[in-house]
Amino acid sequence: MKNRFILVAAACLLAAPAAAQTYDPVDWVEADPAGERALALFPENAAALAMDRGRPHHVYLADIDHPAGPLTFAMWVGPGVCGMNNCGLRIFDDSDRYLGGAEVCDQPGAIEIDPTAQFVRLCSDTARAVADLFWAYSPPTATNSLGQWQSQDERYLYHNGSRMLVSPAEGTIRYDRVRDGLRGDIADGTILFQGEPWQPGGAFQGTAYTFRKGCDPAPYEVVAGYEGFQEILTLRGEAPVRVEGGCAVARYTADSGNAVLIFDPTFD
Repeated sequence: MKNRFILVAAACLLAAPAAAQTYDPVDWVEADPAGERALALFPENAAALAMDRGRPHHVYLADIDHPAGPLTFAMWVGPGVCGMNNCGLRIFDDSDRYLGGAEVCDQPGAIEIDPTAQFVRLCSDTARAVADLFWAYSPPTATNSLGQWQSQDERYLYHNGSRMLVSPAEGTIRYDRVRDGLRGDIADGTILFQGEPWQPGGAFQGTAYTFRKGCDPAPYEVVAGYEGFQEILTLRGEAPVRVEGGCAVARYTADSGNAVLIFDPTFD
């Protein structure tokens, strides 16, 4: 599947949408935000959903018959998740593997697709190849990142209550001050992510780790980038699931809470 998407993406990038191409609104189906699949595709929003009980959250899913294979478009619209012009459109393959996406307006009905499912118009923007939105396997180079990302200086960010030291020039993210609840499993200074040195603002790849007391760290490959209106540093990858009560890795999944790691400049 991976190679097939790459080949089709390359072919689509060489083509341009015809000027007279027609577009229709994406055929969305609304899903339960608290449902298993919605939280698997947007695991980081579980906390927002719990805090915003009674406030409206909406998850929209659409099946797309792309030439490279079936795709799912997904959007989560809700308080604290996105605002005008900075909601995330995510794209998954038929195994719910994350492929990429784009920042769009908060109106799913404003996203249109052509009959061949090769090109999309995102909120009346210029048509773009769907394959051009696939970046998980081929990260883009520099982006228009915020000023905070325009140097390779070390900085502190927060991840699930722990203070993390992010070192772009070294290519590492390590625990600087582990939150109390994890001190029996993880020590200060432990590396959570290791990769090649990366340029500020650009996407990058490397190896992240999960931890269990008495076990060696379990590595898994991730793709990282700066997402959302505030360009929050986010790592994504299929995370290891250990056997019950043991250290061995049984499988890898995008449904794990470790499949999406978020690093925020404010304490969470």
